[in-house]
Amino acid sequence: FQIVLVVLVAWGLRGTSSVNVTVSNLAARVDVDGQLMDVHDGNVWFDAKEKTWLWYGMGYTNCTEETGVLPPRDCPGIYRKFGQGCGFRTDHLVNLYSSPDLVSWTYVGDVFPQGGRPEGIYFRPKVLFNPASEEYVLWINYLPPALNPLISYPEATFSVATSKTAAGPFELKTPSVNIANPGGGDFTVMADPNAVDGAAYLA
Repeated sequence: FQIVLVVLVAWGLRGTSSVNVTVSNLAARVDVDGQLMDVHDGNVWFDAKEKTWLWYGMGYTNCTEETGVLPPRDCPGIYRKFGQGCGFRTDHLVNLYSSPDLVSWTYVGDVFPQGGRPEGIYFRPKVLFNPASEEYVLWINYLPPALNPLISYPEATFSVATSKTAAGPFELKTPSVNIANPGGGDFTVMADPNAVDGAAYLA
């Protein structure tokens, strides 16, 4: 077992200074209220508009699962009835935390409430700010209802929602994005800071 420490650089709110911040992968992360942070599969970025760090990710709440017999053994929820397996429930949250320094995190809330989105399984949320529309844009994997998540995976897609504020609530704009290589999966989003046209990429 290897101990891993991640050293990040946190910019001052005005971008005039920086400090080294050490984040341990071994210590459980808690927010400023002492609660375990429930934020997974998302992205962390500095929002120049709000002058703060934002961490978007899935909130799995009380989600525990025994090791399965079939692979992936650490993810048996994929074989269970749709919406019932750990990590594959339809009521998981899309949580947001904010921080001035990458150390102290405040829970903001669920930015994409279940009542405002089609039934299905959502995961791997990524958010960026679009300066052209002055909106925050959420890209997220979506599995439509089926007998179980494994059967649904061939229909996996990306959904896109937007909000005028970082805290949402995000409003669904495109349930299934038409892209050259369809299907959900591991991905990230990136805005090119040097692009004159504000280009952003999905990778």
